Amino acid sequence: MLNQLLWEFLSIYLNLGLAVGLTCGALLLLRPLLKRVLSPRQRLLLWMTAWLSAYVPQWYQILSWPHVLPVTFRDLITPRTMENLSFDRVPAYFPDCQGEQQINLALPGGFYVPLSLEPWMAALSGAVLLGGVVLLTLYFDRRSKEIKAQASQGRLLDWDGPELKPFYGLKPADDYVLVRLCRGLPTSFVYQKAEKFDGVKYSMIYLQEGLPPERMGMVLRHEFNHLKRKHPWMKVIITCGLVLHWWNPLIWLAYKYTCLDLELDCDRFTLEQLSPQNCREYAKTLVELGAGKQIWDAPLAFGESHTKSRIKNVLNYKKAGFRITLCAVIVTAAAVLCLMTVREKTVDPEAVSIIGGGDGPTSIFIAG
Repeated sequence: MLNQLLWEFLSIYLNLGLAVGLTCGALLLLRPLLKRVLSPRQRLLLWMTAWLSAYVPQWYQILSWPHVLPVTFRDLITPRTMENLSFDRVPAYFPDCQGEQQINLALPGGFYVPLSLEPWMAALSGAVLLGGVVLLTLYFDRRSKEIKAQASQGRLLDWDGPELKPFYGLKPADDYVLVRLCRGLPTSFVYQKAEKFDGVKYSMIYLQEGLPPERMGMVLRHEFNHLKRKHPWMKVIITCGLVLHWWNPLIWLAYKYTCLDLELDCDRFTLEQLSPQNCREYAKTLVELGAGKQIWDAPLAFGESHTKSRIKNVLNYKKAGFRITLCAVIVTAAAVLCLMTVREKTVDPEAVSIIGGGDGPTSIFIAG
């Protein structure tokens, strides 16, 4: 009984990882086109739609409500098995094990691969997958503590002091952001809810020591915009998805390019606040800070990274007109509908055929 429950849990877990991996793979293949027609913010909407499905099975049920397009990406990656007659569940590549010693691994298009199961396989698979989750979680936790321990040694700056007073206009209204000036820091970064003062948790901006005043202003504005755009929370979501499905290489690639789009979105939002002359200064700031180390393994931290792509993005920046914005919104909506929704489909009971039975493997196929 326990072994069967473990197989059922592993089936749901692996199906989730495979489905979100295929969705992220589609976004990666389409990235050259999406970069031309969508802004970084709109690409982030697509990424977050995919990432939420990494660990929320109910997300598939929610996204199955609209039935707009005749054929969608979800239809193409959903195997035609009895598990998906309603098409509002996670695509079932690994069927629930009912105690048979052999199952058929369903593939898109009605194909399948026979797999023989042994009682020890469930325990071994679960131990390996859980071990990876635990190890990656411990690694991220250790790196976060190391980064905060190093940065918290920096000097706390006063908003009315000489270093920050010229940038007082950048100070957020809620006043829950503080700044430290740190010696030996490889890159400046922002860390959400990093330190507690008088019982209140503050988001911290850690700046490299020795930044010229004009560069300090650019970096401060950029880091503040990460907080305004809710990027730390987005990074938490994608980091949880990465940890949970660490075994899928497509998830790692998706994590890399989602982090890149977070930085590009912050750059775009910052450029919209600057004059043309200051936009050029912002590009120079990226060049000068380009040797900084990327902080990819701290879930709540953002550092300067992906310098080449970001500089190209800054130099090619043009404020989008109404028509371009409208077209981009339509493309984004269509992409979300295509990638994550399903077409309305009813199944004729006569179209269902059952092959096998008895002591052998059982396969259930749906015609059409």
